[in-house]
Amino acid sequence: MSIGERLKFIRQDKKLTAKKLAEILNIPVRTIGGYERNENPPNEKFLKLLSEKLNVNINWLLTGYGSIYEKLILNEILENNYNFTKEEAEQIAKLLENPTTKDLLLKFIKAKNGDIASIDNLIQTLNGIKVAFM
Repeated sequence: MSIGERLKFIRQDKKLTAKKLAEILNIPVRTIGGYERNENPPNEKFLKLLSEKLNVNINWLLTGYGSIYEKLILNEILENNYNFTKEEAEQIAKLLENPTTKDLLLKFIKAKNGDIASIDNLIQTLNGIKVAFM
């Protein structure tokens, strides 16, 4: 998926027309069309506005990696009163972007729910991490 396709996906996911998105970002509608057709790469100002106004993870938009709406995850972590500092919540949100750490977290969840195979797999993974740091 290209940057333009990801931008179009975000716009459609938010149920916005190109015209409405242009209004929200205060830019010409033809600029949105050019970005979506990959005629021009989005500029820094546009990326910043997209992040601020729609909570879009710019890393995902540019690379396809990470969560689409990263700030929503961060806000959810902070708003649910888990007693994390903002810095801790940001680190947790970054962990969720990484497929390896996300997989490890999912193993913890399965283990917590009593899945014996996941418990064994988690122990093996943690032992591998321990060896790597010795």
